[in-house]
Amino acid sequence: AGLTTSSGGGGAPVNLNSQIVTLGKRLSANAYVSYEQSLAGASSVVKLTYNLSRRISIIVRAGTDNSIDLSYTFSFN
Repeated sequence: AGLTTSSGGGGAPVNLNSQIVTLGKRLSANAYVSYEQSLAGASSVVKLTYNLSRRISIIVRAGTDNSIDLSYTFSFN
């Protein structure tokens, strides 16, 4: 399980409402489940990320924020 905190901006002042604690577990080479809790206590989400390929992932969120996303990743070298 991993533990991370994140905030909403590179170098911007950190607002306590935007800080999130994430606990996660890799289920397989392609699947990762995590629980995200706002430090302000206002929101919590269970998130499942499944990699369809090296560049394409589907992300399902359930909790305060319910959504399904399709993510395409690319990089510039």
